[in-house]
Amino acid sequence: MFFVTASGLAETPTQKKLESELEKCVDIPDKLARLACFDAFAVSVIGPRDASPTHAASEPDQATVSVDVEQFGKPKPKPKPDPETTRIEGISARVKTFTRLSLSNRIRITLDNGQIWQETDGAPFRGTVRPGTEVTIVKGGLGGYRIKVPERSSPILVRRIK
Repeated sequence: MFFVTASGLAETPTQKKLESELEKCVDIPDKLARLACFDAFAVSVIGPRDASPTHAASEPDQATVSVDVEQFGKPKPKPKPDPETTRIEGISARVKTFTRLSLSNRIRITLDNGQIWQETDGAPFRGTVRPGTEVTIVKGGLGGYRIKVPERSSPILVRRIK
């Protein structure tokens, strides 16, 4: 005896039984129990699989599946930065001395923190940077460094001497 489905294909009594077994699994509210039902159904239809790593599915431990209801859906807090691995994006310091090098007309800036930076730009530096001016040194895009001076529109390309 055959039944006709919506697709027009004949449905056998065996197919009807399979569908009813699947519907039983679909109605199970607990995830793990529902999964176990589908797994048992699959084994009854196609037989057991070997225990090779590609087919073996380990049963999840209840402890690893449980969820803290209060934290569910909340974003995970960002870990606090480790001072040992935190990368410094730049520093700020005050100019202690500003020196113009005589042969190259480049400049050398000594900061109040003891660091000495020298201009590496090819063009001669025009202007001056007054002692006491707060400057910011940042890493440039190609690995060099730049000093940003408040009075200047463009940064000065530099390298650290000391």
